[in-house]
Amino acid sequence: MQARVLAAAHDDRGLSLAEQAVSQSAEMADLILRGDALADLAQVLAILRSPEMAEPPFREALTLFEQKGDTVSSERVRVLLDRVLA
Repeated sequence: MQARVLAAAHDDRGLSLAEQAVSQSAEMADLILRGDALADLAQVLAILRSPEMAEPPFREALTLFEQKGDTVSSERVRVLLDRVLA
C-alpha cells in the first residue's frame, strides 16, 4: 500500500518498497500474500515505468490467486490488468 502511495506521487522509493515486499513474500508459503505483493508491484510499475513492465507481475499474481481459489482477488487483478493493457 505504501509503495502505491509513493508511486502515485512519482516517488521511485515506491518501486524499491514494492520489490522488497515481493522478495520477502517469496520466503513465505502464503500465496495470497505473495499475490498481493506482486499486484502492488505491478501497479507501481505501471505508474513509474510502463504498462508492459506491469504485465508479468500481474499475470503471476493472477495465477497465484487462481491456484488458491481466491476469486475476488483474481477478478480484481484481471480488471487492473485490463486497464493497464488498454
